[in-house]
Amino acid sequence: MKTILFFIFFINHCLSFAYNTSYRADVYELSNKSKNPDFTFTLEEKEVPGTETTFIKGIFKKDSIEQIIEEATVNSKNADIIEYKINQLQTKETGHVKIQNNKIYIEYKNEKDQLKTAELTKPQQLVAPANFDHWLELNAEIIFKQKSIVIDFLVWDRMETY
Repeated sequence: MKTILFFIFFINHCLSFAYNTSYRADVYELSNKSKNPDFTFTLEEKEVPGTETTFIKGIFKKDSIEQIIEEATVNSKNADIIEYKINQLQTKETGHVKIQNNKIYIEYKNEKDQLKTAELTKPQQLVAPANFDHWLELNAEIIFKQKSIVIDFLVWDRMETY
């Protein structure tokens, strides 16, 4: 397992009808002794006006070339994932997660373009990269008070939760 260090630069601003947030990070493997990051990461969040949803788009780049693109729509009140799309350009894998009526619907295409699907029952505490920071913000007080909390972490390419 490789250890990775993030340097995050945070920009936050409000517009007239929407709350937008942008993050930028340089990603270094801890063994990287150069001043050049292994990847750069940008993340933009935009509240969808007139709804209780936030659209999130994250992009990892290496040498200015997109490597991973993740897009998600998350309920801004409770941090529940509504939809989550992943395009892993390095490995040629894609994923699409949609959650409706307490069901998780997952579509996964591997590097050979073979489609697999799964349907799971949505657990009470579903966390994934798509909603991690929103979920953590909403549950920080509980975690600090209880010192631990049981979650189900969605792993899109394995088509299951842990």
